[in-house]
Amino acid sequence: MRAIEFTKEMKILAMSYNKDFTEETISLWYEQFKDIKKDNLHKAIKQIIITNKYMPSIAELLDGCKKENKKSKLITLEKMKLNGYFKNTTEYNKAINWLEKDITPEWLLNDMKEYFINENKKLIGG
Repeated sequence: MRAIEFTKEMKILAMSYNKDFTEETISLWYEQFKDIKKDNLHKAIKQIIITNKYMPSIAELLDGCKKENKKSKLITLEKMKLNGYFKNTTEYNKAINWLEKDITPEWLLNDMKEYFINENKKLIGG
């Protein structure tokens, strides 16, 4: 994620908790979030805003991002299943199990990424 995108997300968080972030704070937090997908950060912030009374810590927000990442991977696996990627239910269940245990093989992650990219190209007419 680019720094400007992260700054926009932090403004949403700051406004939601009536908090001011200094440039130094945003820079410090950005180091922890720069490899996170913007969409996952945005969804995590939305979820935290409606469930947490108090401003989240870096660890809480990272945990929220991890949950959102897992959700998006589950959605991708489901779409792959619907499109016939898996030969049978056992293969699909194994993929779900790997994802839940955070031990998904690299080859499946690569296939999921490729599938996600191709699906988005279809959506935008590419």
